[in-house]
Amino acid sequence: LSYYYIGHISKFVKPGAKIIASSCYSTDLEVVAFKNLDGSIVCVLLNRNDRPMQAIIRSNDYIQEITLDGHSIATAIIKKN
Repeated sequence: LSYYYIGHISKFVKPGAKIIASSCYSTDLEVVAFKNLDGSIVCVLLNRNDRPMQAIIRSNDYIQEITLDGHSIATAIIKKN
């Protein structure tokens, strides 16, 4: 599975991107965020659970609620205005 996760992440996290602070309030969810050189923020979420999970991504004025299926990965891209 890690092969597919790396492939997924590499589509959105561009060379030169920096990892930025992120937080998560569940042990069933893995979260990592990056800032690309163009200013966009990429937030990658991994549901480690068998059941669907709700997640809310917040960054300044941006708020997005998403549902992750069991054992799925999702990416949110926050574009620079």
